[in-house]
Amino acid sequence: GHQELMPVATLRPNSDVTTEWVKGALSAEASITAIPDANGNYTVWTNDYLAIDDWPDTTADYIYTNTPGARESWSNGDPGVPAGALISRVRLSIYYARGALTTACQSSVFLRISAADYYHTTVISHPADAAANLYNFDWYVNPANTDAWALSDITNLEAGIRLDSITGGNVRVTSARIEVFYK
Repeated sequence: GHQELMPVATLRPNSDVTTEWVKGALSAEASITAIPDANGNYTVWTNDYLAIDDWPDTTADYIYTNTPGARESWSNGDPGVPAGALISRVRLSIYYARGALTTACQSSVFLRISAADYYHTTVISHPADAAANLYNFDWYVNPANTDAWALSDITNLEAGIRLDSITGGNVRVTSARIEVFYK
């Protein structure tokens, strides 16, 4: 694979600073997380953001619905990415479960930016069991304009979920967060 050469400054006792070029030395990503901190535009599911602000998942409380087309969204506050950082992706992570009586279901997740919903191309299809499973959804560019993510794009970023279809029972989100990866 291709690795970028990155400058690494070294200070040796009783000498000047030297610069060496090292493969991949500074290419590792860091990340910072924001949890739900307020209701979003959609508040149709039962319960609100306070039921999904625990991480990792505890399943003690959750949001849920059995209504196809129902959407729920929440704000994620300011994750606090350092100024000057280059954002490489934004990840929405959720713990999602189906109710015990649910025989089929499908849901879609989205980011809400400037009053528009941008759905991820991957949908959640019927989980194998009623336990909460972790799902991660990455956006490598801002879906509103396909530009690289900017710091201003991620402050108070709204995320959400829509129930697309269901047969019996209900679906639940037990925990959610936004994770911003940067260099």
